[in-house]
Amino acid sequence: MLKQLSYIGACAVASMVLASASAKAETLGPEPDGIQAGGFVIHPGATLSVGYNSMGARSDVNSAGDGLVDIGLRVKAKRLNDDIHGWDNELSFNWRQFFGIGDEPASGGPAVRLTSTADLFKESFLRISPSVSYAYLNEPEDENLQRDLKNHSLRLGSSFLLQPGQGAIFTQRLGYFFNGRIYQEFSGLTFFDHRFDATTRWNFLPQTSMALAIDFRIIHYLEPERPTSGGGISEENPNHTALPVRIRYSLQGLTLARLSYELGLGYSYAYYGSESKAHMFIMNAGLKYAFTEDTKVFIDYRKDHENALYGDYYQFHRGNIGFDGLWFKRLQTSASVGLGYFTFQSGGTEVRSDLLLTAQANIDYSFMPGLRLGLDYKLRFNNSDINIAEYTKHVITLNFSYEY
Repeated sequence: MLKQLSYIGACAVASMVLASASAKAETLGPEPDGIQAGGFVIHPGATLSVGYNSMGARSDVNSAGDGLVDIGLRVKAKRLNDDIHGWDNELSFNWRQFFGIGDEPASGGPAVRLTSTADLFKESFLRISPSVSYAYLNEPEDENLQRDLKNHSLRLGSSFLLQPGQGAIFTQRLGYFFNGRIYQEFSGLTFFDHRFDATTRWNFLPQTSMALAIDFRIIHYLEPERPTSGGGISEENPNHTALPVRIRYSLQGLTLARLSYELGLGYSYAYYGSESKAHMFIMNAGLKYAFTEDTKVFIDYRKDHENALYGDYYQFHRGNIGFDGLWFKRLQTSASVGLGYFTFQSGGTEVRSDLLLTAQANIDYSFMPGLRLGLDYKLRFNNSDINIAEYTKHVITLNFSYEY
């Protein structure tokens, strides 16, 4: 059990490092026509991905398989004439099948996702954005902690935006969201999360703003137990409730017409029970230079900490450098390299430290409205003082999607 959780934690860290650099635009080229029905436009679509995963680990942790095929169907429904009120909905179904080579195991399973987001009173003093989402995920996707075990997840809540003068100088955002995640195989991982946040933003000078953000969460694990080092037998977990809070000030703007920046400084504190308290100063910094409107290079750095399992947490330093480009409004390319240092804390004691190197590159081409073909490559090398957490991983994926 602990070996599985250690491996899951390594995958969670890896995905966080790549998250900022691997995001893609939702649409390339012209918007698909869709099917108009009442006040909505409906976009049915299909996806197909074929990939190869080369996993080399200095441990006895099994990989999920060397090959995979991912087949998916989805339907999007978007409100027409959404100048005042918007409403976006999406339902998707995916089947991911792993193919083992040699002694590697083969497995497969479905994933279902449903999201609904409204955007009300866009031009008024008070703008309201309620949303709800549900997902069922089955079999490891090896991308982040939320996707590594069979689970049901639910998220619902709303944000409220006060925008005097339609937000020209000042905006105030308030939000509340409830998150729940139920794990089928390991009930001790099940948790519920109440999140409250507030962001005050002041806009001044051309394309320059500063913001003060406050985020408070109440995380409660369903079972106040955790696995022991022997695996299987549980012990009392005094950290089954977490109360993390963070305050962050940020400044972002544009200089020299092409160079944009972001600076952030804050303080984070989390109470995990009498045995564990986490507090530290957090910061982030980033620069982005635009050669043209569609071609950019960036570099960023972040120091922070994140919640882990059972009220434990990890601290990290992370840096990325990369490039994004859109050519002829149809061909999108990106590449990045990242380096991160992570220390895992349990009960106020450091139990593990990792050094993670990542690299990724992708190319995506839109042949016609809604028809896309892409090729992705990812490298992850994790060096840890715990042998079972070390691995080297290469993933290459060919992606096809069509949306009407």
